[in-house]
Amino acid sequence: MNKIIFQTLILSMSCMAFMPAKAEISYDPIAPAIFNQLKDKAAVQVKFLDEAALEAFYENRGFGPVWFTSGQLNSNGQALLGELEDSWTHGLNPEHYHLANIKHGLKAGYSHKVGELDILMLDAYVRFMKDLSGIRVDPKSLDTDKKYWRQQKSARDILQSFNPDISVKLSMAGYVPKGMTYQRLRDELRKLTLKSAPAYEGYLPIQYEGLIKPDSIHPSVIAVRKRLGETMQVMNPRLYDDNLAARVMTFQKENGLKPDGYIGPQTLEVMNIRQEDRIKAIIANLERLRWVDDNKPSKFVVVNIPSAMLWAVDEGRLAFQMPVIVGREDRPTNSFVTKIRGVRFNPNWTVPTTIKRKDILPALKKDANYLNDKGMELIMGRGQEARTIEASGIDWRNMNESDMRYFTFVQTPGAHNPLGRVRVLMPNKYNIYLHDTNNRSYFDKSSRALSSGCIRLKEPEKMADFIMKVNDSWSNDHMNELFINGSTKELYIENEVPVYLLYYTVWINHEGRLVYGRDLYDYDSKLIDLLKKLDGFKIPVDNGDKIKSDMTYALK
Repeated sequence: MNKIIFQTLILSMSCMAFMPAKAEISYDPIAPAIFNQLKDKAAVQVKFLDEAALEAFYENRGFGPVWFTSGQLNSNGQALLGELEDSWTHGLNPEHYHLANIKHGLKAGYSHKVGELDILMLDAYVRFMKDLSGIRVDPKSLDTDKKYWRQQKSARDILQSFNPDISVKLSMAGYVPKGMTYQRLRDELRKLTLKSAPAYEGYLPIQYEGLIKPDSIHPSVIAVRKRLGETMQVMNPRLYDDNLAARVMTFQKENGLKPDGYIGPQTLEVMNIRQEDRIKAIIANLERLRWVDDNKPSKFVVVNIPSAMLWAVDEGRLAFQMPVIVGREDRPTNSFVTKIRGVRFNPNWTVPTTIKRKDILPALKKDANYLNDKGMELIMGRGQEARTIEASGIDWRNMNESDMRYFTFVQTPGAHNPLGRVRVLMPNKYNIYLHDTNNRSYFDKSSRALSSGCIRLKEPEKMADFIMKVNDSWSNDHMNELFINGSTKELYIENEVPVYLLYYTVWINHEGRLVYGRDLYDYDSKLIDLLKKLDGFKIPVDNGDKIKSDMTYALK
């Protein structure tokens, strides 16, 4: 035996004699090479995510290889290689997982570098699982808070739960979202990235201002026809005729829009979505889907902000869905997770800071009787010093926005109250909640991004019943009595109901179709920029030997 190898082997075995008890693993001749690679810092050509965690893991198995058996790539090693090659279908960058280095080592005759390759592959596995395990970006730039989302696991946690004796796919099961939407988006990403852009993109964007109505004549109608694949063999291609209107309504329905046949800003925005935009949207939504824990209880509520829809789930089944009103673009609804504690019936309304400054103050500058007309009380001071005062005694014209911190505006229960008759109690740092509304006409709008941040319910009584029916004393008759009484009443539930306020711009509709919705707050673009700074996005070419650098277009 070579003297150097022999000495190394003796050294490694002597070190092992002082290690804590480990799982019984037969000695492998590659062990000395792995030991030397981990101990010789100067020999390491790449930066490991957590070198100490890797060393501890190998030490616990006597520095035996994970991905090689008898010097050959084993079945688990082959499976890991396949998963790394396929990592781009998760919206991730294979280069981040040493894929090029690993494949080069395997192809170049690796018998003398098996130890190095084994460590490299284990680090790749750790990096991959870490990226799949939770939120990767700073959420503050997306107007949310990290605490609401699934956190990335550390290298030590990943390695502690990793068992090399079970399949890689089974090891990954706890990291990859199990829902149908995640799998559909991965399939869609494969299709979009590996096919040419559709011909109609040559006619995009369609540009105009205003609204195109059926039976009108407009030059942009020609572009709309081309976008929808409509034949140009008509008497007047600029005429928005009934046949084209029918195709537009089908398009609107398929894309989560109000199928009214009117081509307005929302319809135009979706028509102008390019294949590249769809790729970006899928990558952004795959990322967000990994933020939410799969382990949901049997009863919960989901609100998707871009689609302005709510789903209530009970015993694992959809109980109902309903349209909602969400925050407008300049006052967005924050995305977060919290729990419903109960319901406040006939609520009063304490006006939030933003509305005080942006809405109430300008109204008072114009009309000092504004509060009386709206059934509002004006309170000055806090705690024991708080007192109700008359708005007419204040010179509102000389007030500025910062002065509004001294005042509290409370709207009493009644028909004038914007919270309507129901407010869902769901504590959160943003002071956002689900509630009824006294303006039902908003639900007929083509876009339902119309609130100041809170979520307005189209069917508040159904929501209240869904929450409260777990209480034995609850009934619809009881709810009606509360409404007739008119007094503010809070009722609580023992088992709180999770509520998820999410931001998904691609979703599956009730027909099982993938819908590309509006990026209402431009969060997709912001998230893509953050991901691009992390590690970008690249797609393997068909031969599988390298990464195609010119496919980074998806994150331009």
